[in-house]
Amino acid sequence: MNDDISIIWGRVEQLFKHKYQTMYWIEVYNDRFDDTYNFFFYAKEKFGRQRSIPLHTVKNYHLEHLEGIIDELKKRTQLTIKFGGFDKLYWPKSQKLIQRKASEVE
Repeated sequence: MNDDISIIWGRVEQLFKHKYQTMYWIEVYNDRFDDTYNFFFYAKEKFGRQRSIPLHTVKNYHLEHLEGIIDELKKRTQLTIKFGGFDKLYWPKSQKLIQRKASEVE
């Protein structure tokens, strides 16, 4: 987990620019076909296009591992973290629902 979090956090630090009138967030997608979790960094300026930048692919396909990564990210940043492809799944430790409603794409 330490390698995954250091890679993700290092890339987030490089991409986060503190620009005026720009929204930033992180999205995590559950890739059920490849058994991986994919992290993306999003940025959208007020009148600009939304940009999606791949951060990292976590190959350890266990929710316990992912929950540890998410907990560490929440400690380090106040960016919003959104989830996709986690319908009807719960975090192993906290037993909270991961994704409240399915996205438009799902």
